[in-house]
Amino acid sequence: MAVTSTNTSKRLEADAASTHTVPNTNGDETTRELSEPVRLNTRANDAAFDGAFNGSFAGAAGNVTEAPDLPWYRRPEYFTEGWADPVIWRSTIVECLATASMIYISGQFGLTLLSYKTNQVAGYVGIFNTLLLATFIYAVAPATGGHLNPMITFTTILCGLTPLSRGIRYDAAIR
Repeated sequence: MAVTSTNTSKRLEADAASTHTVPNTNGDETTRELSEPVRLNTRANDAAFDGAFNGSFAGAAGNVTEAPDLPWYRRPEYFTEGWADPVIWRSTIVECLATASMIYISGQFGLTLLSYKTNQVAGYVGIFNTLLLATFIYAVAPATGGHLNPMITFTTILCGLTPLSRGIRYDAAIR
């Protein structure tokens, strides 16, 4: 007999609401009653705040359950929607500031290494920029999608993942 995800989720919430096993200070486990039920996050991409990235650049179109009749490049709303949307303008500003900050920090790190006259500047800069890029993508992805690179934006436009209005603004802000 197959168990659906809804039934599993309800069963897990009911189990979590009733009891909880925790280790004691002396090593044995005790079972306690919980005062309030534990909420399970069933959707990992739920937006945390207004304008946050929720896993889809399509906005309200991301909630559609049926597949569209036309591919993305033949749908007029892909090209026309979002030009006046203030959320996209805020995301563009965040993307611009994040990219500028990342380039500035990377340059400062490179100049600092050059002042130490080390022979391994390229290795240090490569490792630092990998960590810096990962940190910045992690920081701005909820608000913008974490492009931080015009080629990523261009590719997502061509694949239909980013609407033209957002993609053009991101490319202009990053350059």
